[in-house]
Amino acid sequence: MKWFQNLGTMTKLISGFAALALLTAIVSVTATSAMKEMAGNTELLYEKHLKGLHAADELSTQVALAGRGVRMTLLAKRPEDRREKAAQTRQYLRDVQTQAGQLDQYFVTPEAKQKLAETRDHLPEWVTRLGQANDLAEAGKIDEALAVLETSISGAGKLVAAMQVKTSKRTGPRAKR
Repeated sequence: MKWFQNLGTMTKLISGFAALALLTAIVSVTATSAMKEMAGNTELLYEKHLKGLHAADELSTQVALAGRGVRMTLLAKRPEDRREKAAQTRQYLRDVQTQAGQLDQYFVTPEAKQKLAETRDHLPEWVTRLGQANDLAEAGKIDEALAVLETSISGAGKLVAAMQVKTSKRTGPRAKR
Protein backbone atom coordinates (compact mmCIF):
# COMPACT_ATOMS: atom_id res chain seq x y z
CA MET A 1 0.00 0.00 0.00
CA LYS A 2 3.08 2.14 0.21
CA TRP A 3 3.07 2.60 -3.55
CA PHE A 4 -0.31 4.38 -3.26
CA GLN A 5 1.01 6.71 -0.59
CA ASN A 6 3.98 7.51 -2.80
CA LEU A 7 1.71 8.67 -5.64
CA GLY A 8 1.12 12.37 -6.04
CA THR A 9 -2.19 14.01 -5.21
CA MET A 10 -2.86 14.79 -8.86
CA THR A 11 -2.37 11.12 -9.84
CA LYS A 12 -4.62 9.95 -7.02
CA LEU A 13 -7.38 12.36 -8.07
CA ILE A 14 -7.13 11.42 -11.74
CA SER A 15 -7.21 7.69 -10.99
CA GLY A 16 -10.18 8.16 -8.62
CA PHE A 17 -12.14 10.12 -11.21
CA ALA A 18 -11.20 7.61 -13.91
CA ALA A 19 -12.53 4.76 -11.76
CA LEU A 20 -15.71 6.75 -11.09
CA ALA A 21 -16.12 7.45 -14.81
CA LEU A 22 -15.67 3.76 -15.61
CA LEU A 23 -18.32 2.75 -13.03
CA THR A 24 -20.70 5.40 -14.38
CA ALA A 25 -20.20 4.09 -17.92
CA ILE A 26 -20.90 0.52 -16.80
CA VAL A 27 -24.07 1.59 -14.95
CA SER A 28 -25.30 3.67 -17.89
CA VAL A 29 -24.74 0.86 -20.40
CA THR A 30 -26.56 -1.58 -18.11
CA ALA A 31 -29.44 0.88 -17.58
CA THR A 32 -29.76 1.59 -21.30
CA SER A 33 -29.88 -2.12 -22.05
CA ALA A 34 -32.53 -2.64 -19.39
CA MET A 35 -34.62 0.25 -20.74
CA LYS A 36 -34.52 -1.21 -24.25
CA GLU A 37 -35.67 -4.56 -22.87
CA MET A 38 -38.48 -2.83 -20.94
CA ALA A 39 -39.58 -1.02 -24.08
CA GLY A 40 -39.71 -4.34 -25.92
CA ASN A 41 -41.71 -5.94 -23.11
CA THR A 42 -44.10 -3.00 -23.05
CA GLU A 43 -44.68 -3.35 -26.78
CA LEU A 44 -45.27 -7.08 -26.34
CA LEU A 45 -47.72 -6.43 -23.51
CA TYR A 46 -49.61 -3.96 -25.64
CA GLU A 47 -49.68 -6.08 -28.79
CA LYS A 48 -50.46 -9.44 -27.16
CA HIS A 49 -52.68 -8.48 -24.25
CA LEU A 50 -54.07 -4.97 -24.15
CA LYS A 51 -55.29 -4.93 -27.74
CA GLY A 52 -57.16 -8.17 -27.08
CA LEU A 53 -58.74 -6.83 -23.91
CA HIS A 54 -59.74 -3.68 -25.73
CA ALA A 55 -61.29 -5.68 -28.56
CA ALA A 56 -63.19 -7.85 -26.07
CA ASP A 57 -64.40 -4.72 -24.30
CA GLU A 58 -65.57 -3.30 -27.64
CA LEU A 59 -67.48 -6.52 -28.31
CA SER A 60 -69.08 -6.29 -24.89
CA THR A 61 -70.10 -2.69 -25.63
CA GLN A 62 -71.61 -3.69 -28.98
CA VAL A 63 -73.55 -6.51 -27.30
CA ALA A 64 -74.95 -4.05 -24.76
CA LEU A 65 -75.84 -1.54 -27.48
CA ALA A 66 -77.63 -4.23 -29.50
CA GLY A 67 -79.68 -5.27 -26.46
CA ARG A 68 -80.46 -1.65 -25.66
CA GLY A 69 -81.42 -1.08 -29.30
CA VAL A 70 -84.02 -3.84 -29.20
CA ARG A 71 -85.41 -2.36 -26.02
CA MET A 72 -85.64 1.06 -27.66
CA THR A 73 -87.39 -0.48 -30.67
CA LEU A 74 -89.87 -2.14 -28.34
CA LEU A 75 -90.52 1.11 -26.48
CA ALA A 76 -90.90 3.33 -29.55
CA LYS A 77 -94.47 4.56 -29.94
CA ARG A 78 -94.54 5.68 -33.56
CA PRO A 79 -93.82 3.36 -36.52
CA GLU A 80 -91.19 5.70 -37.95
CA ASP A 81 -89.38 5.72 -34.59
CA ARG A 82 -89.53 1.92 -34.52
CA ARG A 83 -88.06 1.76 -38.04
CA GLU A 84 -85.25 4.13 -37.06
CA LYS A 85 -84.43 2.24 -33.84
CA ALA A 86 -84.67 -1.14 -35.61
CA ALA A 87 -82.24 0.01 -38.32
CA GLN A 88 -79.85 1.24 -35.65
CA THR A 89 -80.14 -2.09 -33.82
CA ARG A 90 -79.42 -4.02 -37.02
CA GLN A 91 -76.23 -1.99 -37.36
CA TYR A 92 -75.29 -2.84 -33.77
CA LEU A 93 -75.85 -6.53 -34.49
CA ARG A 94 -73.64 -6.30 -37.60
CA ASP A 95 -71.01 -4.57 -35.45
CA VAL A 96 -71.20 -7.42 -32.93
CA GLN A 97 -70.51 -9.96 -35.67
CA THR A 98 -67.72 -7.85 -37.17
CA GLN A 99 -66.06 -7.30 -33.80
CA ALA A 100 -66.32 -11.00 -32.95
CA GLY A 101 -64.66 -11.85 -36.26
CA GLN A 102 -61.71 -9.60 -35.48
CA LEU A 103 -60.89 -11.14 -32.10
CA ASP A 104 -58.84 -14.04 -33.49
CA GLN A 105 -55.84 -11.87 -34.21
CA TYR A 106 -55.57 -10.68 -30.61
CA PHE A 107 -55.97 -13.83 -28.54
CA VAL A 108 -52.86 -15.99 -28.47
CA THR A 109 -52.97 -18.00 -25.25
CA PRO A 110 -54.87 -21.31 -25.10
CA GLU A 111 -57.15 -20.00 -22.32
CA ALA A 112 -58.04 -16.90 -24.32
CA LYS A 113 -58.70 -18.96 -27.45
CA GLN A 114 -60.97 -21.27 -25.44
CA LYS A 115 -62.96 -18.29 -24.08
CA LEU A 116 -63.25 -16.92 -27.59
CA ALA A 117 -64.54 -20.27 -28.85
CA GLU A 118 -67.12 -20.37 -26.04
CA THR A 119 -68.25 -16.86 -26.92
CA ARG A 120 -68.51 -17.76 -30.59
CA ASP A 121 -70.59 -20.85 -29.75
CA HIS A 122 -73.32 -18.70 -28.19
CA LEU A 123 -73.07 -15.55 -30.29
CA PRO A 124 -74.87 -16.61 -33.51
CA GLU A 125 -77.97 -17.85 -31.70
CA TRP A 126 -78.11 -14.70 -29.60
CA VAL A 127 -77.67 -12.41 -32.61
CA THR A 128 -80.36 -14.32 -34.54
CA ARG A 129 -82.90 -14.15 -31.72
CA LEU A 130 -82.20 -10.52 -31.00
CA GLY A 131 -82.59 -9.79 -34.71
CA GLN A 132 -85.90 -11.66 -34.76
CA ALA A 133 -87.15 -9.74 -31.72
CA ASN A 134 -86.02 -6.50 -33.33
CA ASP A 135 -87.86 -7.27 -36.57
CA LEU A 136 -91.03 -8.23 -34.69
CA ALA A 137 -90.85 -5.06 -32.59
CA GLU A 138 -90.37 -2.99 -35.75
CA ALA A 139 -93.51 -4.60 -37.20
CA GLY A 140 -95.42 -3.65 -34.03
CA LYS A 141 -95.74 -7.26 -32.82
CA ILE A 142 -94.64 -6.45 -29.30
CA ASP A 143 -95.98 -9.60 -27.59
CA GLU A 144 -94.27 -11.87 -30.10
CA ALA A 145 -91.03 -9.90 -29.78
CA LEU A 146 -91.17 -10.26 -26.00
CA ALA A 147 -91.73 -14.00 -26.36
CA VAL A 148 -88.63 -14.29 -28.56
CA LEU A 149 -86.67 -12.21 -26.05
CA GLU A 150 -87.74 -14.54 -23.23
CA THR A 151 -86.30 -17.50 -25.09
CA SER A 152 -83.12 -15.56 -25.83
CA ILE A 153 -82.46 -14.68 -22.18
CA SER A 154 -80.78 -18.01 -21.51
CA GLY A 155 -78.67 -17.49 -24.64
CA ALA A 156 -77.70 -14.05 -23.40
CA GLY A 157 -76.72 -15.50 -20.03
CA LYS A 158 -74.50 -18.06 -21.74
CA LEU A 159 -73.01 -15.35 -23.92
CA VAL A 160 -72.24 -13.11 -20.94
CA ALA A 161 -70.74 -16.04 -19.03
CA ALA A 162 -68.56 -16.92 -22.00
CA MET A 163 -67.38 -13.32 -22.35
CA GLN A 164 -66.21 -13.06 -18.76
CA VAL A 165 -62.44 -12.66 -18.63
CA LYS A 166 -60.74 -14.55 -15.84
CA THR A 167 -58.08 -12.39 -14.25
CA SER A 168 -54.77 -13.91 -13.30
CA LYS A 169 -53.99 -14.69 -9.70
CA ARG A 170 -52.30 -11.88 -7.86
CA THR A 171 -49.01 -12.57 -6.27
CA GLY A 172 -46.73 -10.64 -4.01
CA PRO A 173 -47.39 -8.55 -0.94
CA ARG A 174 -50.56 -6.95 -2.35
CA ALA A 175 -52.18 -10.28 -3.29
CA LYS A 176 -54.29 -10.66 -0.12
CA ARG A 177 -56.35 -7.53 -0.55
